[in-house]
Amino acid sequence: MKSVSAQELEQKIGEVQDLAMREPVAIERDGREQFVLLSIDEYNRLLTARRSFAVEELPEWIVERVAAAEMDPQFKDLDRLLE
Repeated sequence: MKSVSAQELEQKIGEVQDLAMREPVAIERDGREQFVLLSIDEYNRLLTARRSFAVEELPEWIVERVAAAEMDPQFKDLDRLLE
């Protein structure tokens, strides 16, 4: 991940925005990375990549994949745990 200073961000905002469309960019303040600038597409991808959701928050594509999923035959004996 590329890193730029807050001063460089101010001076080259357009270039840094263009870069952030391709990859996240760390913004440094006082010599330390403090913020990240990223595209809305990457932000949305990260939101849907969370490991847990409230059921009502699940994206439809996840619901569809879970509904279509099939258990590997080697784990068939685990079905008894659901009874």
